[in-house]
Amino acid sequence: MLDCTDKDIPAPPPAPQFSHQEILQVLSGILLCIFLAAIDQTVVIPAVPAMAADLKGFGHLAWIVSAYLLTATVATPVYGKLSDIYGRRRLLMPAIAIFAVASVLCALSQSLWQLVAARALQGIGGAGLMAMAQAAIADVVSPRERGRYQGYMASAWGIASIVGPIVGGWVTDVASWRWIFWMNVPLAAVALLLCNHALKLLVVRPRAARIDYTGAALLTGGVTCWLLVLSWGGTTLAWTDPMLFGLVAAGAALLLVLTWHERRASDPLRRRACSPTGWWSAAR
Repeated sequence: MLDCTDKDIPAPPPAPQFSHQEILQVLSGILLCIFLAAIDQTVVIPAVPAMAADLKGFGHLAWIVSAYLLTATVATPVYGKLSDIYGRRRLLMPAIAIFAVASVLCALSQSLWQLVAARALQGIGGAGLMAMAQAAIADVVSPRERGRYQGYMASAWGIASIVGPIVGGWVTDVASWRWIFWMNVPLAAVALLLCNHALKLLVVRPRAARIDYTGAALLTGGVTCWLLVLSWGGTTLAWTDPMLFGLVAAGAALLLVLTWHERRASDPLRRRACSPTGWWSAAR
């Protein structure tokens, strides 16, 4: 059990005063960001067989989904740390741009590994959409109102997760799997325009901080090991293969070391909460 006091977790700075119209503008952009980040985790699933047939890569189908999840998982806490240093807007705008560019690269891919690389880049952008959207809404609205707006964001995530496979299957049937990625571009442009103006009003409070590269490396290694197990198990390797057991053990060991390291780091990736599981709940 951790011994926590009020000084362990500093109080957030007061939210600046935004007009109702400005809050609605930011909220619209943030909901669209969350929708894009969420839908791209599931929209490709029904289109994977068509992608594999077109790009001749049936042996590595799982990487189309895993590449996005891997980079998104690793990049999320890094975005949080960088936004504390440089401000939300300076991270959210590039994240939207990365997501849009990666969507174009996905749509133009001519081989499976080009698509996997573009999906990995898209995951980096998607992580920024999700992490910065939640941080930005906390900066825009008062603590009393945050619960209501977080409910809106949870609803956007849930709707996107449900309609993603439906949209992916329909677009693949009536057009091409490439249009799954093309349709992200205008939506990302709208999100960029909606967020850009109002977030300029946020006051950037830079603070001296360092990126926890050791923690980022441990997180990358642990998540990679477990995603390799999910990607190779039952396809490239049998589930009883010793290599898979080794990867599970290595991933668990790296994540345990990460937990130990984060509790002792002077400037961890995520500020520790007042519970043994606080770091993991914050990372989610």
